[in-house]
Amino acid sequence: MISWQRILVKKTMINRHKLQNRREHAFVKLPGIVINTIFVGFICAGLFLAYTTFFSNDTVTLSRMRKNEMAAYDHLKEIFTAQNAYYEKSREIVGRKLYAVFLTHLWKAVDRGGRPVNLNLIPESLAVAVGTTKIVDGYYFIDVRQRRISGKQAPVTIDYTKAWTVAAIPQKPGQSGSFVLMIDQTRALSAIPVDKYASRYPVHPEKGGWTLLTTKEDLAVLQEKGPMP
Repeated sequence: MISWQRILVKKTMINRHKLQNRREHAFVKLPGIVINTIFVGFICAGLFLAYTTFFSNDTVTLSRMRKNEMAAYDHLKEIFTAQNAYYEKSREIVGRKLYAVFLTHLWKAVDRGGRPVNLNLIPESLAVAVGTTKIVDGYYFIDVRQRRISGKQAPVTIDYTKAWTVAAIPQKPGQSGSFVLMIDQTRALSAIPVDKYASRYPVHPEKGGWTLLTTKEDLAVLQEKGPMP
C-alpha cells in the first residue's frame, strides 16, 4: 500500500476513535445533566411554593383579623343597644334602675327571687363569649369593673346605676385580632393596639393612647395604619 494511503487510513481510524469517545463521553454526562436539571427544578418549585404559601397565609390572617375587628365593633354596638333596653326593664326585673352587671344577663337575667328571665337582648353566642375558650368572631368580651382617671393612682369602680363598660379582646392577639376595643354608656367606642394594651381602661380613652371610633370607617382607617406606630 502506498504510504500516503496508509497515512489516510490511519487518520481516518484516529478520527473515528475520537468521535466514538466523544459520543461515549456525552452519553455518560447526559444522565448527570438530567438529574441536576430535575434537582434544580425541585428546589425552585419548593421555594416558589414556600414563598406563595407564606404570603398567602399572611394575607389570609390579615383579612381574617380585619373581619373579626369589624365584627367586634358591631357586637359592642349591639351590647350598647341591649344595655339601654335592660336599663328600661331593670326595675321590674331587679327592683331598681341599673345596667346589667354581667354581659350574660343581657341574654338571660336573674330576677329578685333568683329566677331566670329570658331577655334575649343579645344572642347566646355573644352572651357566653366571656373568656378565651368561648369566643365569637375571634374575640371574647369582658365586663370592665374599674376605670382609671389620668393623674390618679387608684382606679374608679363603676357604679352600674349610672355606667357600664365592656371590652372586646382578641383570643389570639396578632392572629384573631390586632386591636382591643371598648365601649361604655356614652356610646363612645375606642380601640388600642394589643401591644399597647395593659388591662387598663381610662375614663378618658384618648388620653391613654386609645383611638376614638365614631364610625366603622374610623376603624377601617385605623386598620390601614396598622397596630404598630
